[in-house]
Amino acid sequence: MNSFAHIRTEAAEHPVTRLCKLLGVSRSGYYGWLERRGQVGELATTSACRRESAQLIASAKAHTVLVEWHGGSKKMANMSGGAGCGA
Repeated sequence: MNSFAHIRTEAAEHPVTRLCKLLGVSRSGYYGWLERRGQVGELATTSACRRESAQLIASAKAHTVLVEWHGGSKKMANMSGGAGCGA
């Protein structure tokens, strides 16, 4: 298996930048290889899902910290007019 194929296999679990660095290849070379194989769109979808998931996790952590900081979810609801943090 060549380096690019190995990166493609591991890209769902690890950042492409890190994989390229570990294997000594350029990101542009990897994406060029994907483009020649017609797989760029598939990777973009995977990356977008990973980013969205990370944002949701960060948002949930921030909410937990705010609730703890303000003394509970009832107090948070009262402070935001009863509509929760999203208001």
